[in-house]
Amino acid sequence: MSSSFFHTKNGHGSGCGDTVMTERVHMKQNPMHHNIFTRLVIAGTVRNLTLSLTGMIDSAVTGNYLGQAGLSALKLAAPVFSCMSLFSAVLSVGVSVILAKELSHGRNDNAQRMFRMTFTLLGGIALLFTLAGGLCPSLAASFLAGDADPAVMTMTEEYVRYILLAAVPIMMYDLLCAAALLEGENRRLILASAVIFAADVVGDLVAVRMDGGMGGIAAASAFAYLLAFLTVFAHFLQKRSILHAGTEMPRSGQMKEIIAAGMPLAGLYLCELLRPLAINQFMIRYGTLTGLAALSVQDAVSYFPSAFVTGLADASLLMAAVFAGEEDREGLKDLWDMIVRWAVIAGFAIMAIGIVFSAPVSGLFASEQTVIQQAALALRLYFPGVLFAALCQASCACMQGIDRKKEAGTVQILIGLVLPVCCAFLLGRQYGDTGVYLSFTIWNILGVFAAAAVLGLFILFHKPLLLQKSVQDEFRCTVASLEESAAVSERILVFCRTHGIPGRTAVHAALCAQELADNSLTHGFKDEQRHHLEVRLALCIDDLILRVRDDGRPFDLTERYKMIHPEDPLKNIGLRMIFASADEVSYSAALHLNNVCIRFRR
Repeated sequence: MSSSFFHTKNGHGSGCGDTVMTERVHMKQNPMHHNIFTRLVIAGTVRNLTLSLTGMIDSAVTGNYLGQAGLSALKLAAPVFSCMSLFSAVLSVGVSVILAKELSHGRNDNAQRMFRMTFTLLGGIALLFTLAGGLCPSLAASFLAGDADPAVMTMTEEYVRYILLAAVPIMMYDLLCAAALLEGENRRLILASAVIFAADVVGDLVAVRMDGGMGGIAAASAFAYLLAFLTVFAHFLQKRSILHAGTEMPRSGQMKEIIAAGMPLAGLYLCELLRPLAINQFMIRYGTLTGLAALSVQDAVSYFPSAFVTGLADASLLMAAVFAGEEDREGLKDLWDMIVRWAVIAGFAIMAIGIVFSAPVSGLFASEQTVIQQAALALRLYFPGVLFAALCQASCACMQGIDRKKEAGTVQILIGLVLPVCCAFLLGRQYGDTGVYLSFTIWNILGVFAAAAVLGLFILFHKPLLLQKSVQDEFRCTVASLEESAAVSERILVFCRTHGIPGRTAVHAALCAQELADNSLTHGFKDEQRHHLEVRLALCIDDLILRVRDDGRPFDLTERYKMIHPEDPLKNIGLRMIFASADEVSYSAALHLNNVCIRFRR
């Protein structure tokens, strides 16, 4: 672990070697935020990438098996997924924001209730979609396909029927993955991703072998989602899970809070539902059937960069919600730096790879040479927009995480519907197929400027992010040794004395910080891995809040305290001292970290 040092909000302080450093150097030397963000981005990207690969494989199998009519049907049926995601994403993201804040304050019981209510409500909505698949798939296909060729219409109906029948595992999978990501269950998510990929590939091969047509392709996807859902669901049946699967009747007040937290994403998925409908019609009107098939290839390949864009946005949302709940402005600034770095580096890499391999990749999805040529052109015009799409979505996720719902919703509508439809209409009318292909990059470039206009005042210029502003000043440091742990205690006493905190409260805070740091260093960091420990003392209006966070072995001190025998007063004297001196002690394992929050009344 890197050497630690201390600073207060003014950015100066002294470390174990009396070295004066700036606040930003501290953030660079403390890699905990970067490690958390990296794990979240990778876990989210892997999950979405697996879904992307299955979508690409479905398109490749469909194009080679059923030709351009099958590709066109797949493109026309895509809004069905967007419609289901509109509900599952709003509730999944909304409850993730609420759970992140509840767990950051150690309110585990309330988090449990919120999760179960959301689980029950989303399950009911998914059942309605299943009924629609069983009773009226032709009505949905007629709405989606419009004036398309009769063969395309038939294939669209077959695909829609099986996807709607599998609405429960598809929609509930989103919710469980969001909760598992919050708990830091990266391995479980990767396992579920492997399951869905393998099952979908095998299912597609079986569908082709048995000549199952478009319905067989859809049934393979439905079965893969079912297996992946069961894989993640098994985690929430275990005792070590923070959240446990179950049913609880939704309460209107709390569900409104969850829905309000997820509403900005509703704009995104509503746009994802309406935008393809509009662009499909522009392609039918101003383009060609070959152009529509090539656009389907562009959509299929776009699953790959979209996995990264979504993974980056998911990580940004969770970390922004946690930092906002803790009123950690420095964490939010650090988060924005990481977003820009990831978007630029990964965005350029994806763009370069996509442009170079656009022609051979297109050949995987179609057998007609005209479709391959058109698809290659579509991909070359698409990939330059990935970097800008990543910045747009991550910016909206940050706004949503810090409870700026109106701003996030406004930007989502602009970049998800208004700009895409206007660009596709104007460019498609002028340049036909090529104009529609180019519209993705153009609208995302314009979207960055739209997001910057909203974010500029309070993110780009590092101004306070309109939080509750109850934190008046703070002290934070990283700790790497027992000697530095003792120095933390001394520096906390100085900080408290500077701000007029009563001596008794200051001593309690200093002793608790040292005890928690010593415990983590002694017992939690025994393996060969590099670990990190951060101490933060926030001076609030009414309270003094001590937060100790580490990435060592899980240790719930509140559960351990309950096991202490009152007849043995000398056992676990450190824990006894913490609980005796504090007004409130809470623990959570959010983001796969030990998070201890201790509150002292001023």
